[in-house]
Amino acid sequence: MRTKLSDRFLVFGSTLLIVGLFLLSTTLGLLPLVAPLWPLLVVAGGIAALRAGLTGRWPEASVFAGLFLVLGGVFFLLLTTVMSTLELSRVWPAFMTIAGVSVVAYAHFKPAAGRLTLTIPGYVIIVLSIIFLLFSFDVVDEDFTAFVARWWPVVFVAAGIGLLSVHFRMSRKVRIRR
Repeated sequence: MRTKLSDRFLVFGSTLLIVGLFLLSTTLGLLPLVAPLWPLLVVAGGIAALRAGLTGRWPEASVFAGLFLVLGGVFFLLLTTVMSTLELSRVWPAFMTIAGVSVVAYAHFKPAAGRLTLTIPGYVIIVLSIIFLLFSFDVVDEDFTAFVARWWPVVFVAAGIGLLSVHFRMSRKVRIRR
């Protein structure tokens, strides 16, 4: 059975291991090879927060924080290793995508009544980030202002579809109860 003391050993032991490996890589001259992997620490922290939130040891808000840290850490890991040639000014909408995905995933841990209040903003953030990414990578050649002036009615269409889907889901639940 785990105790608070064993948890402290886990945290302290992990910290000593990480610090020791970092110092050893510095003294052996391997730091330039290891330095791009710093986002793995962020991913590890995110996994720990996710685990603690899902097991009930930490507040459920740590699920969102854990998801955000894991996705953000993976993004930075890709940026420091594979995508090092990309400018951060071009990929900034990816942070919005990470936040939106984290909010939508966190919403699934909420009761049905509160789920919608998180899911809709999460999907809106994801859609906006995708639009911004299209402009950031010059996939869309049109000026952003002209694009918004042409496509703004889609907001009404999407809101209408969303409200209709909520209505039909609610009416179906009422029919099932009867």
